[in-house]
Amino acid sequence: ALSNLFGGGTSDHLLDASAGFYPDWTEDSFAGILPNVTAGRVANRFDFGGMNSVVDAACGSSLAALHIAVRELESRATDMVIAGGADNTNTSFSFVAFSKTHALSPTGACRTFDSSADGIAISEGVVMLVLKRLEDAERDGDRVYAVIRGTGASSDGKAKGLTAPRPEGQTLALQRAYEGAGFSAATLGLLEAHGTGTVVGDRTEAQALTSFLTDAGARPSSIAIGSAKSVVGHTKAAAGAAGVVKAALALYHKVLPPTAGVIQPNPAAGFGSGPLYVNSEARPWVRSASQVARRAGVSAFGFGGTNFHAVLEEYDAVAPAAPGGDEWPAELFLWAEPEAGDLTRQLSSLAEELSSGARVSLRDVAFTVCEQSATKRSNGGCLQLGIVATSIDDLTAKITHAAAAIASGSAIDARSGVFYGGETRTTDQIAVAKSVAVVFPGQGSQYPDMLRDITMRFAPLREAFEQADLVLEGCFPQALSSYAFPPPAFTDEARQVQRLALTDTRVAQPALGAGEIGLFKLLARLDVRPSMVAGHSYGEYVALCAAGVIDEVSLARISEARGRAIAECSAGNAGTMAAVGGNHADVRRIIASVPDVWIANINSPGQTIIAGTEKGIDSAAAVLERSGLASTRIAVACAFHSPLVASARSRLADALDSIQFADSRIPVYSNSSAARYPDGAAAISRLLNDHLTSPVQFLAEIEAMYEAGARIFVEVGPRAVLTGLIRQILDGRPFEAIAIDPPGAGGVTSLLTALAQLSACGVAVNTAPLFSNRGVRRLNLKQLASETKQPKVSPTTWMVDPARAWPASEKRPEHKSLAVRSWAERKTATSTALSAHAPIPPSG
Repeated sequence: ALSNLFGGGTSDHLLDASAGFYPDWTEDSFAGILPNVTAGRVANRFDFGGMNSVVDAACGSSLAALHIAVRELESRATDMVIAGGADNTNTSFSFVAFSKTHALSPTGACRTFDSSADGIAISEGVVMLVLKRLEDAERDGDRVYAVIRGTGASSDGKAKGLTAPRPEGQTLALQRAYEGAGFSAATLGLLEAHGTGTVVGDRTEAQALTSFLTDAGARPSSIAIGSAKSVVGHTKAAAGAAGVVKAALALYHKVLPPTAGVIQPNPAAGFGSGPLYVNSEARPWVRSASQVARRAGVSAFGFGGTNFHAVLEEYDAVAPAAPGGDEWPAELFLWAEPEAGDLTRQLSSLAEELSSGARVSLRDVAFTVCEQSATKRSNGGCLQLGIVATSIDDLTAKITHAAAAIASGSAIDARSGVFYGGETRTTDQIAVAKSVAVVFPGQGSQYPDMLRDITMRFAPLREAFEQADLVLEGCFPQALSSYAFPPPAFTDEARQVQRLALTDTRVAQPALGAGEIGLFKLLARLDVRPSMVAGHSYGEYVALCAAGVIDEVSLARISEARGRAIAECSAGNAGTMAAVGGNHADVRRIIASVPDVWIANINSPGQTIIAGTEKGIDSAAAVLERSGLASTRIAVACAFHSPLVASARSRLADALDSIQFADSRIPVYSNSSAARYPDGAAAISRLLNDHLTSPVQFLAEIEAMYEAGARIFVEVGPRAVLTGLIRQILDGRPFEAIAIDPPGAGGVTSLLTALAQLSACGVAVNTAPLFSNRGVRRLNLKQLASETKQPKVSPTTWMVDPARAWPASEKRPEHKSLAVRSWAERKTATSTALSAHAPIPPSG
C-alpha cells in the first residue's frame, strides 16, 4: 500500500518525517519489551548480584516467587530478596481469551464470595516485597510489617482440566504451609483468599478452606475471609503479592480489612456455620486471649492446577502505634495566637497558599498547624481556634469563613465544624483544666460496633478490649470483644441477634467498661485530664477505675460479676422500668399511692425513671397518664436501683469483698449521695454495696460537680445520652457538654470534633498521638505553593499510536502534519512533509 501511494523509497522518507516523535531505539529496546527479562532489568539498574529470574505460574506467579525467595533466604544463598509480581498484559487477545472461557464478569465488578458473583474483573498491577531474615532486619533497624512463618506449594495432579480448581490440591498447599509454620491454622484471624469472583472457583476455595480449618479445630465465625480483588480487580501474576501486602498491612495496623461488594454471602460456600465469615467492613483486630499473635494466611492459585499459600504473623517486638492507616476521613487543625489580628493573618495566609494550587496532603497541613499551635500554646494566654476538615477544599472554605468572622467579630456556628473560644475564653490554663469533668454512661448506651472506628485507630481502646478478653476468658461462649465488634451481619434478623447478645446485662456491662476505660486512657494520652469524674448507674464503676480506686483487671471482674448477679436476679422476674417525662417531685407525688413502684433515676428536670413490678409499672403508667405525664417502657433485664434487685446486691457483695480499693487520685461523685466518694476501702465498699438498690441522683450529682467548679463536661463512652441530660440540668448557665460518640457523626471525626471543642474551651490538647506513625512531614505553610511543585523528571512510560508517541504523564499531542482523517488529506500532508527529500509522483 505504501509503495502504491508514495512510490519507491518512500518508507525511508516516512521514517525521517517521524523522527523525534518516538523514543530512540537502542540496544536495550528489544530486551526491554520482553517479559522474561523484567527481573534482569531491575537487577541491572540497582546493581544487584544475586539470582534474577521471572517466574510464571499463571495467577499464582507472585506467590511462587515468594516461595522461591523464602528458600533463597533460608539457604542463606542471599541476604535480601526483592520478590513480587508485575502484570500489564491486558491485551485484546487476553480479553478475548478470558471472554471465550466465560471467566469475565458481565457486570464488570468482582464480587468475591457474594451470592451474585458472576466472574473476574481483570486489572493490572505491580507489587514488590522486600524480604530479609528476621534477625537481619532487626539488626539493620528495618521497619518490619510482618513475618512470614511458612509457605506451601502443590499441584492439583490429575484433574478434570487445566482450569477447574481441585480442593484436594489446594488443601495440600495449606497443609504444607502450616507444617512449615509450626502451628495450627485454627490460630488465624484473617484469610486472604485467591477469591477471583467466579462462582465455581470461590465456592470450591471456601469449601476447601472450611473443611481444612474445621479439621484444625477452628471455632465458628473466628476467621475473617476476604479478597483484595474485590477492590483492585484480578491482577493475575501480581495477585498473590497484592494479597500479601494487604495481609501484612492488616497485621501491622491491627485492622481486619473489608472485602467490597458483598451484599449477601454465597450460601453454597458454608459461611456462618463454619469457621469463616465474610468481612465486609473494616473492624479492629482484637487479639483473643488464646492467640499468641495475630496471624493471616494468603492463597494464590493458577491455571494448570498450581497452588500456593503463605502464612504471615504480626511482628510485635516494637509495636507501632497502629493508627489504622495513614488516611483518615477528617483531620484536626488547632491554632493558638495571642491576638485576634495575629490569628486572622495566619488563617488568611494559609487560605491563600492552599488556593494557589499547592499539592499537599491534608494530614501534613494538620500536623504542621497543630505542631506550631502547641509551641505557641505553651506560652499561655492564647486565643484558641479548632477546625475539623475532610479535604483541602473543605479546610480552605472553613478557615476563610473563620478569618472573616473573627475579623468582623461575628459569631461562628459550631455546626459548621469551626470552634472558636474568642476573647472570653482567654482564661488561665490551670483554671480551665480544673473545670473539666468526665462522665461515663451506663447500660443502655451500648450498641454493636460501638467505638469501632476509634478502636481501629488507637491502641488504648484495642488494648482495653484485649485485657478484658484475657481476664474474662471462659466467662462467655465467645470472646467479650466479639460481642462489641461482631462479624458483619447481612440480614435484619442477624443484626437483631447481635443487638440482643450485647443487651444481655452479663455482656453489656464489661463491654461498656472496656470501651469506656480505653477511651478515657486515650484522652489521657491526648492530655485531656479531668479534675473530677462520675458515672451514670453502671458507669460509676468505670469512674472509680478512671480515678484509680480499682484497676482494670478488677473493673472487668466486678463488671462481669455485677452483670451476672443482675441476670440471675432477673431470671425470677425482678420487675421492669419506665421513663417518665416529668419532674421527679411531681412523679413521686403521683405514684405515691401505687404499690411496688419506686423512683429509680432522677436524670434531669424533665426526666424521671421509675422501677417496679410489671403490675406496678402498668398501674403507675395509668395514673401518670391521667395526670398528663407520658411514660415509656424501657427494655431492661430488671428493676435496677430498686428494692426488687436486693438479691442481686447480696450476690454482688461477695465479689466486692474480693476487690482491693485504693484512695482516689481525683474526686469521684456518687450516684447514691450526689457527693464525693469517701476515702478508705471500707467506706467505698459500703457505698458500692448500696449502689445497685439506691436511686440514681444524677441531677443532684451534676449540680454538685458544677458547684465544685466543673464547666466542661465530657461524655466518655458510646452515644450522647448524658450530654443531653446535662444540657437540660444546666440550661441557662455557662457550661459546655461534649460527647465523644454522638449518633450519626462517625467515630474518628466525632473524636476530632470533641478535641476541637475542648481546645476552643482552653484545654491544651496534645495532638502528637494523632499523627504517630502516619508518615507525616513538616511543611512551610508560608510557601506551600512554591515548595510543593512536582519536579520535572524524564518520562519512563510512553503512549504510542500509529502517528505519534508522548509521555504517559502528558496530554496527547496534536501533530497536524500527520494527524489526517482521509487518504486524500494524508497524500497532501505527506507531500508537504517529504517534498524536501524527493518528488511525489502522481498516483495511478
